[in-house]
Amino acid sequence: GKAVFGLYASDSIQYGYHKTEAGKQETLTDNTTNGNTLIDFDESVLTEVQINYTVLRDTHMRTGTLKIAGSNTAGYEVDDEFTETSDPGVAFIMDDANGVLQYNTTSTGTDATFKYRITKFA
Repeated sequence: GKAVFGLYASDSIQYGYHKTEAGKQETLTDNTTNGNTLIDFDESVLTEVQINYTVLRDTHMRTGTLKIAGSNTAGYEVDDEFTETSDPGVAFIMDDANGVLQYNTTSTGTDATFKYRITKFA
């Protein structure tokens, strides 16, 4: 059959059933519990995504992949695989009721920079 590719310059690239969203960046506030990221699945149907990310906080760097599966009604499972130079004091969790990726940060006096891109099967 014919291959179809879709390019949405500010949003994503989709080819076949695979979709990669544009990379984004946000700040994770120092000394925060259950802080909301801008990643919101808000789905009542099952979803699966991989989020490739980097966290930079002062001289601490982590690069990894969050694998997330679930829904707002069934709950979410999160697997965080990463490598780091030293612990940046950041942990990711899901708000099961709302489908929002949240974070906890330790108190270091420095915010963290969170860069990521989301990939999934459409």
